[in-house]
Amino acid sequence: MSDPRSPRPSGRLQGDLRSVAALPELRRQPLQQLWRDHLLSGAFRRVDAFEDSQFVVLYPKENAACRRAIDGYRATLTDATSFDTWLLEDVLAFLAAHTSNPWPSQVFDRYCDFAKLDRLLLPEGPA
Repeated sequence: MSDPRSPRPSGRLQGDLRSVAALPELRRQPLQQLWRDHLLSGAFRRVDAFEDSQFVVLYPKENAACRRAIDGYRATLTDATSFDTWLLEDVLAFLAAHTSNPWPSQVFDRYCDFAKLDRLLLPEGPA
């Protein structure tokens, strides 16, 4: 068994990578952060003996940079069963439907309401 503190991918995640050729790409941002987080989620299985783990990226649907990074990272995997993405808007809508607490709406207002930003930045009518 390899050392769980090793920075090298091992076990299931190593087999999930398309090829060793993908490793240099994974060492550059933004894929590097996704790879490290994915490896960390896999470490719970190995180090803490969890039966399973899932790495989920939660992001606003309008964030094109996140979408590109996710697509690039997913392209390095041969098996994405331990990797998933969720839209922040969907999670917040689900939470809002199941709680009377205002925080899901507050999070949406802060991170997802791009129309509010447009109203502040764009003129209301012709000059």
